[in-house]
Amino acid sequence: MNNIAEHQKDLDLIDLVQMFIKNKRMITSITIILTLICLGLVYFVVSNNKGNIQRNSTINILVEDDAGYDSKILLEDLNNRISSAINYEKWRNKNQDLSKFLSQKSASTLLVISKTQTINFNYSSEQNLDAKISYISYTTEIVLKQILFDFSKQIKEIKKKNIDEINEEKRRALKSINHYKNKILELNYDIEVAKFKSSFFAKYNTNIAELDGNIFLSLMNNESNLLKNKNEIALFKNKIDEVKYQLETLIKEKESKLEIEIKDQKTQLQGKIISIGQVTSNEELVLSNKDFLYLLVPLTAVLSLIFLLVFCFFREEYNKSLTK
Repeated sequence: MNNIAEHQKDLDLIDLVQMFIKNKRMITSITIILTLICLGLVYFVVSNNKGNIQRNSTINILVEDDAGYDSKILLEDLNNRISSAINYEKWRNKNQDLSKFLSQKSASTLLVISKTQTINFNYSSEQNLDAKISYISYTTEIVLKQILFDFSKQIKEIKKKNIDEINEEKRRALKSINHYKNKILELNYDIEVAKFKSSFFAKYNTNIAELDGNIFLSLMNNESNLLKNKNEIALFKNKIDEVKYQLETLIKEKESKLEIEIKDQKTQLQGKIISIGQVTSNEELVLSNKDFLYLLVPLTAVLSLIFLLVFCFFREEYNKSLTK
């Protein structure tokens, strides 16, 4: 029984192949015709299917290198401001027309990719694109203004610190100068006393040899102190000049250092630390049921071939039954 069944199967397969060869022209012709009809249908569907136009845009965010600021922190600040409702309201107040094409919800979805320093987004129309570019540009300018404000504040703090240090040095110098001046006043007083003593002895005791020993020693000490005091006065005057010179030198050094520091800061801010770069946009037509259309042609051809084989098989069987 098994051998008979296998023989019957072989016969059926042979009959099927013979039937295909016998009707190959008709099968090929009908397959081609059905394929052309299918292609025509596909063309008709595609040509009448407007699909969806997908518009994409990319904005480069430029961050200056070696500007003294961490680019990651700047981009985080930019992202925070983009998603801020207050920032959106400020932009909307200045851009009433454009704000009609960009909602706060849509604006908050814009995001700077830190790795590529770009913002990628879809847009529905040219007005929507202009609105998004305007919003991003406005927010970037706000971040830049904040940087400039921080810089100005930092410069003021540096200047204040410099002035405080100079005033402290002036206070110390003035204290030293007043100390030396007081010493000079004391010495001048001693000099005047010594001069008075000398004039007194000169008036009443013109002959030094006739003076008492103690009085003579007192006179000599007085003359010695007079000379000593004059030398000390000259020394204190030199110290006053030295303090003044040191103070002037210190002030010049601090002012020069401050000028260099401010100049370096300004050099870093000569270009825009953060700004918008190139904006690229493109449009792409996205067809609906695209995958189905790609499968339609081969699927139709295969189904048509199967249909023809079945049709021819039944026709052959029908013809055999008629001849019996």
